[in-house]
Amino acid sequence: MSAPALLPLAGRRLPALNLGASSFPHHRATLRLSEKFILLLILSAFITLCFGAFFFLPDSSKHKRFDLGLEDVLIPHVDTSKGGKHLGGFLIHGQGHDEHRHREEEERLRNKIRADHEKALEEAKEKLKKSRDEIQAEIQTEKNKVVQELKKKDSKPLPPVPLPNLIGINSGEPADPDIREKRNKIKEMMKHAWDNYRQYGWGHNELKPIARKGHSTNIFGSTVYGNSDFFLILFSDFHMYFLKLSGVGRNWGWASAGSSILAEFGTLHMEFVHLSYLTGDPVYYNKVGLKFTLQFFFTSFLPADHTSVGGLGDSFYEYLLKAWLMSDKTDTEARKMYDDAIEAIEKHLIRKSNGGLTFIGEWKNGHLERKMGHLTCFAGGMFALGADGSRDDKAGHYLQLGAEIAHTCHESYDRTTLKLGPEAFKFDGGVEAVAVRQNEKYYILRPEVIETYWYMWRFTHDPKYRQWGWEATQAIDKYCRVSGGFSGVKDVYSSSPTYDDVQQSFFLAETLKYLYLLFSNDDLLPLDHWVFNTEAHPLPVLHLANTTLSGNPAYR
Repeated sequence: MSAPALLPLAGRRLPALNLGASSFPHHRATLRLSEKFILLLILSAFITLCFGAFFFLPDSSKHKRFDLGLEDVLIPHVDTSKGGKHLGGFLIHGQGHDEHRHREEEERLRNKIRADHEKALEEAKEKLKKSRDEIQAEIQTEKNKVVQELKKKDSKPLPPVPLPNLIGINSGEPADPDIREKRNKIKEMMKHAWDNYRQYGWGHNELKPIARKGHSTNIFGSTVYGNSDFFLILFSDFHMYFLKLSGVGRNWGWASAGSSILAEFGTLHMEFVHLSYLTGDPVYYNKVGLKFTLQFFFTSFLPADHTSVGGLGDSFYEYLLKAWLMSDKTDTEARKMYDDAIEAIEKHLIRKSNGGLTFIGEWKNGHLERKMGHLTCFAGGMFALGADGSRDDKAGHYLQLGAEIAHTCHESYDRTTLKLGPEAFKFDGGVEAVAVRQNEKYYILRPEVIETYWYMWRFTHDPKYRQWGWEATQAIDKYCRVSGGFSGVKDVYSSSPTYDDVQQSFFLAETLKYLYLLFSNDDLLPLDHWVFNTEAHPLPVLHLANTTLSGNPAYR
């Protein structure tokens, strides 16, 4: 998330939403026996570890911490005498909140969440005591329940929910022949990556392009799900690709027993609020429970001994901003939370090196480490995206800050042999924007730097961002391309790098997509009509004037 610090860490790469059994003919309604055992063991270990840390770690108030002034922002309080206003059955941000604290309500919520976690832990322990036959019988019972529920749902027609007026979903063809040629090259790279995945890695998370076989470090087909929207942008014969996607869906218990992480709340919040908005059903909004769940995470559960704007926390910050944008700038509470968060980030984490490079450091064990990760480079684009609407008329300041972060991240690329950025880079002494440790010199086809280039191009049209993007494109094609796809490299400072033999799913879904958009006209997915989630999937801004949401009674 003593006084709170910046929010604790969480990951960026999350699974796509499962569309349900009815969308995939081969969908399996529940987990296999072995899979359920594994998930229960992981769940039990996670909860035990977290509660062990909560009860037995030293009192954090005795250690040196810093106050970011975010407590009142990230732990909102409801005036119980007035009550929160509701619209269409679900709570709307920025309405009906009182600034005074209600400590009894807070304590009740904390106790409830603790009790839920303890109950889940006990249930997991009891489950592991049962015999194989007993567990198998329970699984079959759950299957039967799911089948019956699906039959009930199938018998009810879905409410008519017209789509918003979608703008900028095709074209984007640049008039400049040089830019068009570069755009076509990126399209060719995407086709090379996808065709090899389809041939050698189908059904797996990712591809091992040198071994030419599938690679799965998780339990869902992320390359398939993560790229369906990109095919809509890229290919006119999209249906030929989309037809291949059926039959892959599987249902996994990702948020079992509350075992989630901070960025996951941010990501789920944006997508699930969108579902509630379209359907009028508050169940999706209630599932993410952003504000009061964060109260427990932020104040009671996770120590902030390691805080960064990079991996394991980043998407929460950007989603505060993007929730405001997706609401057509009506979600004023989300905007206030974002403004307070970035002010704290700027105050405590952002520094300038001796050589004049602006970087975002990491807070570790009571001091600021002068190191910036590749994942943190997304923040340049976030600052630019959030510049318009900044408090105290600081739009120009945050656009400049985004440009400075983009410049620093470009330097991390330019100072390597391969012109590809390392996983993390230091700013100590005479070393600036350079990786020092061997385990930070690798490049795994990450998108964050390209993402910032694209946002900066859209807001400034400075040609250097396209030039930097093209330099990265050429380096990827030269050093990462192999006959079976694209691979990460283990050392960007070596003239003869070795491959890691993994074509990451986000390379297709994000890196190549942002490159393609960088060399497209602004009328392709314009930012006043679209908001990109943290996996680069575009969601429409819901302009009430353009939309009739008959699923939501408040807007009928």
